[in-house]
Amino acid sequence: MEAVVADLVAVGADCVILGCAEVGMLLNPQNVPVRVCDTVELHCRAAIEAAMTDTGETNV
Repeated sequence: MEAVVADLVAVGADCVILGCAEVGMLLNPQNVPVRVCDTVELHCRAAIEAAMTDTGETNV
């Protein structure tokens, strides 16, 4: 997987979108030379934000 990312970066990729939950176990900011967008993390953050907004809770 790291070799695939290296190939993509070599042709101009400036970020990597991890579109599958399992890919985040293989690729991360420590072994990828460009920005990593992990969709699992993004969805979790959005869910927490929605829960805090909908309920007014600040300690979620």
